[in-house]
Amino acid sequence: MFANGEYYEGNFKGNHRNGSGIHYYANRDYYEGEWMNDKRIGRGRIFLAGGGKFNGMFIEDKIDGFVEYEDKDGHVFITENEDTKLAGKAKSDGSHAGSFSNGKLYK
Repeated sequence: MFANGEYYEGNFKGNHRNGSGIHYYANRDYYEGEWMNDKRIGRGRIFLAGGGKFNGMFIEDKIDGFVEYEDKDGHVFITENEDTKLAGKAKSDGSHAGSFSNGKLYK
């Protein structure tokens, strides 16, 4: 457990998160995926406490490239990450449209 109330379940190498694991954040979001030297790397998912989740690739602890976002109602949006903040038009499952700005979805 970390001093801020966050905790991690998974693989370690020395004192660092390495391999598969789940990190639970103090705000009740959690990340499930791969770690290397305490940084998120490779394929991973962020589950939001209020519902919804992000799926994507992580490089040096930041989500990178195309990102899939599924809202709490199950609608799926795909957008491209821009400077670690989701931005731009979001393609949906055909029944919903939206755009991301400053990491938030606007329908």
